[in-house]
Amino acid sequence: MVRDESKFEFKSEISDYVLNIQPAEERTIVSFKADNHGFDCKFTIIIENSGVVKMHVDTEKRDFIDYEGYIVIPKLK
Repeated sequence: MVRDESKFEFKSEISDYVLNIQPAEERTIVSFKADNHGFDCKFTIIIENSGVVKMHVDTEKRDFIDYEGYIVIPKLK
């Protein structure tokens, strides 16, 4: 795992991948699990149509981590 001020990088195989598109709520939720040599994590990423992205990382050995940021959604030509 590599972490600096602006990113969270985790290199691992993933399992239990779920993509939940919610048009009525104007968001998409992606969830999956990853194991990095005994450091098990469950990721939940919420992508809102407004460009707000929230990521929640839950682990068994440490406190959870929450991130929130924005993505730029390009306009179609």
